[in-house]
Amino acid sequence: MKRWWQRLGDWLKLPPRRDALAVPPTDSAIPSEETYLRQLLLKATRGEVSAIGDPVVGAAIERMVASGRIPTALEVLRRLWSLRQDPAVGIRLAELLCDRLDYAAAQPFLEELVRVPKVEDRARFLLAETREQLGDREGARGDYERLLARDIDYPKARARAEPLRSPAREAAPIFPTLAGYLLERELGRGGAATVYLARDRALDRSVAIKWLHTRNSVEHHFAEARLMAAVAHPGLVTVFDCDEVRGWIAMEYCAGGSLRQHLRRGALSFERAQRAASMVASALQRLHSVGIVHRDVKPENLLYRSNGELVLADLGLARAAGEGGGTGGTRGYLAPEVRRGQWGPPADLYAFGRVLEELFPAPPPEVAALLAELLAEDPTARPTAVEVAKRLGPHLWYE
Repeated sequence: MKRWWQRLGDWLKLPPRRDALAVPPTDSAIPSEETYLRQLLLKATRGEVSAIGDPVVGAAIERMVASGRIPTALEVLRRLWSLRQDPAVGIRLAELLCDRLDYAAAQPFLEELVRVPKVEDRARFLLAETREQLGDREGARGDYERLLARDIDYPKARARAEPLRSPAREAAPIFPTLAGYLLERELGRGGAATVYLARDRALDRSVAIKWLHTRNSVEHHFAEARLMAAVAHPGLVTVFDCDEVRGWIAMEYCAGGSLRQHLRRGALSFERAQRAASMVASALQRLHSVGIVHRDVKPENLLYRSNGELVLADLGLARAAGEGGGTGGTRGYLAPEVRRGQWGPPADLYAFGRVLEELFPAPPPEVAALLAELLAEDPTARPTAVEVAKRLGPHLWYE
C-alpha cells in the first residue's frame, strides 16, 4: 500500500516522491520540520494558506514520524485538523492514532472521514478495525461489508469480515457484488432473502436488491418478479432487472418507508389518509382486473415513494383469482372465508378495510359506511376495488 505522501501525490497529480521531498529543504532557510510546521500553523490561523494537506506538509510529518517524534507529529496534525478539516490530514492523524492503538481517540475522526470520497475506503477499513478493537463486532462487520460493496478486492477486508459473521447470517453472502450495481447497505433481512440498498451504475439511481438465500426462495420470488413485471402499474413496485442464476432481483427503492412506519409516528390527516386509500384501491383495481389476488394487503406492504405516492409491494403470496389453498395473509387482516380456504378479490378488499380502520381513527360517515361494507362477513356483500376507488373521492392519481 502506498505511503501517505504518495497517495496525496496521486490525488493532486503531483510529481513522485523525490520532488515532493525536495521541499521543504533540510539544509537551508527552514531548519527543521517543527519550524516549518509552526510557520504553516501560524499562516493557517491567519487565513494566509489555502491548502494544508499537500505533499510538502506530508513530507515534513513523515520525517518527524521516521525520527521518532510521533507525539509532536500527532499534535501538529490535530492542530492542522482543527484549523481546516483537510481529509489528507485527518486520515494520517487517524492512521497514527491506530498505530499507537489509541482507537478510542481515532474513532471520531474516522466517523467523519468515511463521508469524504477521497479517503472513504481507507477510513472505512480503519473504522472497522477500530470498532473491532473496541469490542463492537457487529459495527465492525457492517463497515467491512460496506467497504467490500465498493471494492470487493480491498486488501484484508474480506479476511477480517468473515470471522465476525454470526451463525444466523451464514445463509447469506457478505455484501455480494454484481455487475451494474454498487451495494451500499443492508435494508432488511428475512428467512428467504436479504434486501440491500444499491446504486444502479448505468442510470445513477437508487434501487433495492433482493438477494435470495435458497433455491426454493429463488423459484418463489422469481414467480413474484415475473408477476410484478407482467402487471406493470404505477401503483405497484416496479421490477427493473433480475438474475435467476445468481438469485437476485433489482426493483424500485421506495425511500419514503412503509405506511406502517408513518402510522407509528401518528395519525395521518384526513386528506393524506383519503389520498393513501385511493392509491391502494387503484392498485388493487389493477391486480383484480387481470385476475390476481394479492393475499397480503397490510400497512407493511404499502410503501411510499420519495414523491409521496403510495405503492403496493410484495406479491410473493399473490395467486390467480379462484386458486385456493396455500398460505397467505397476516393475522388481523384475514377475511372470514379465508379460514375456509376461499381466496378471491373480496379477501383483498376485507384486508383493505382493516387498513382503512388504521388510516381513519375517527372516520366520517361516508368512510364508516364503506368500512362496514368492506368488513362484511359475506364476501359477496363487499364492494369491488373499482367501486371503492370511485367512492373515495377525486384523489385518484391514475386510472
